Amino acid sequence: MTNLQATDISVLSPEAQKTIKDWLSIQEELEVVKEMYNELAKNEEAIRPHIMEMLKMINNHMIKVDNKIIEIVQKINTRPKYKELLEAVLAKVPVDLAKQLRVLVEDLKEKQKTIQETIAVKTVESIQEGFKDIVNKVLKILQSIWDKIKNFGNSVSRFINYADSILNTTESINVNINTNAKRIKQILRESFLSSKKLEEAKEYIRKWLVSSRTTSGKKYVVSLTKDGEYECSCPAWIYRRRECPHIQAVKKYEAKQPTDLEVTPADMWLKTGISGTTLTEPLKYKNQNK
Repeated sequence: MTNLQATDISVLSPEAQKTIKDWLSIQEELEVVKEMYNELAKNEEAIRPHIMEMLKMINNHMIKVDNKIIEIVQKINTRPKYKELLEAVLAKVPVDLAKQLRVLVEDLKEKQKTIQETIAVKTVESIQEGFKDIVNKVLKILQSIWDKIKNFGNSVSRFINYADSILNTTESINVNINTNAKRIKQILRESFLSSKKLEEAKEYIRKWLVSSRTTSGKKYVVSLTKDGEYECSCPAWIYRRRECPHIQAVKKYEAKQPTDLEVTPADMWLKTGISGTTLTEPLKYKNQNK
């Protein structure tokens, strides 16, 4: 069993699975043909090196394709968001390779019969003189096979290069996403810290504690400035500066409307941190009625 045969491809799309199964099926046919050529090599010393080198080259091409398919399958398992893109590589590109390999296998079968028939005309009398001509004929046949193997090898190289370009693209995208995410966090933090003094200088006329919708026991501070603007200590408001569910809950609470979040008027201002959690330093605010 090859490494590719032992690889779990159940996570792939039906199209990608079919392509790989077809590829493996042709490989099984090729193994039978290779055995036929091995027998030729055993019996005919004059052509043995040529056949062995030819079979070795075919094996190398098979291993390259198998390893690249395995790499793509592994990337699909570790990069599920690029599954569709990587599956397209498996579902389309190897189809051409499979067709070309099938043509090569059929040609190998046909040429093997021709070689056998050519060698079969050898007689005891022709061994000393005539067999050179026979060997030359066989070598010409093998040369035609070599040409097909080289063409197939070029196709394998193109597939490897294309697959690598896709794999490198997904890696680059992933690196860029991580890099951009870090930079965005840095910018947000710098923005928050630079505005921290301005936040502390603001005068607030009302404060409320509002329960978190997602985390049990967690509360956020909603503040009302003297300019009539609402602010919240939750990440959604800190990072986006948009009206969050906690501010909406306070507005409903003050309008005597029902709300799905618990709202409690506060008598002090709890300073907020970048993570959206409340710190323990209390600052008194101006009472609206004073």
